Amino acid sequence: MGLPTLEFSDSFLDSPDFRERLKYHEIELDRTNKFIKELIKDGNMLITALKNLSTAVQKFSQSLQEFQFECIGDAETDDEVNIAQSFKEFSQLLNTVEEERRRLVTILLFTLLISSLCMRKWSSTSLFHFNLVQIRSVLSDIAAVGLLQMKC
Repeated sequence: MGLPTLEFSDSFLDSPDFRERLKYHEIELDRTNKFIKELIKDGNMLITALKNLSTAVQKFSQSLQEFQFECIGDAETDDEVNIAQSFKEFSQLLNTVEEERRRLVTILLFTLLISSLCMRKWSSTSLFHFNLVQIRSVLSDIAAVGLLQMKC
C-alpha cells in the first residue's frame, strides 16, 4: 500500500486529511529511526564481538606456538615432537584465518565508507557519520590490501 503522498500545496490548507497523512509519515519516520538505531547498536555489538574473537584467536594461537613439552630424560620422543609441530602448524593456520577475517572486515568497512560517501554526493543529509581517525584507519588498512582503485 505505501504511505499516502504529501503535497506541499495541501499544507497551506492544513486540512484534517493532510494532518492524518502527515501523522502516517511521522509514525513511519519514528519506526525507521528506531530500526536504524537498533541496527547501529547491533552492528556495534558485532564489531565488538569480532574484536574479542580476534583477540581470543590470537592469544590461543600464541599459546599453541609457545607450547613446549617438558621431556623426561635427554630427548623428546617422536610423539612429543609431532604434537609440538602440529600445534605450531595449527597456530600458523589460525593466524592465516584471522588475517583473512581482518581483511574481509576491512573490505566491508571500506565498502560502507565508500557507499556513505557516494550517497553523500546525492543527499544533503548523511546517513552515516565517520570521524577522520576512523576514515584514515580504514583507508590505511585498505591501502595495505590494495583496493583503492574502487570508485563510486
